[in-house]
Amino acid sequence: MSSPRDIERSTLDDVAKRWQEFGQHTETHTPGFLLFAIIDALVDNYFPVVETLGNRIEALEERLLQSDERLEQKELHAVRKQLFEVRRVLAPGREVLNELIRRDTPLIDEKSINYFHDVYDHVLRVLDWMDAYREMAGTLFEMQLTMSSHRLDQSVRTLTVASIILMSASLIAGIYGMNFDNMPELGWRLGYPIALGMMLLSANLLFVFFRHRRWL
Repeated sequence: MSSPRDIERSTLDDVAKRWQEFGQHTETHTPGFLLFAIIDALVDNYFPVVETLGNRIEALEERLLQSDERLEQKELHAVRKQLFEVRRVLAPGREVLNELIRRDTPLIDEKSINYFHDVYDHVLRVLDWMDAYREMAGTLFEMQLTMSSHRLDQSVRTLTVASIILMSASLIAGIYGMNFDNMPELGWRLGYPIALGMMLLSANLLFVFFRHRRWL
């Protein structure tokens, strides 16, 4: 983005250019038209700023949706803060233009009033864009929180399923690890592989069950 000094120089150059272009017309070579040229140049400089911020928000949205990338909260907060600052500076200008249009001002004649109506429409357009981008930034912020919560739920669900599968194997191992006297399975020659088979079978059955319920 351009520096404030560059923006000021560009604004003054735009005012001088418009004054020279309309200078040959006596009816427009008035203090009212000069005021219009200054305000119009200032408002026009907001369009590239708002467009740049809008492109940043669209880039953040694309990163969030397509690549499933985790955005830093400070990055979203920075964009929202810049949008708020630009709107805070521009919003009072709407009221000023509204007063200039509605009230009789010696500097503004009837021929210049139409120019101020155009500037007023430009201000409203920029403010509408600002509100739309601020809403988009807020939506992205909420989407980021929702997606983070969803990832946490998936992680907790996966850990829960893994714990249940391990608990089934631990249950079988715990039963045959009690070493009671009246446990005929302890004397079986195939008791150990059978116990391992029961553990694997229960683990596989639980895995298929949870996969069918889309928990995995």
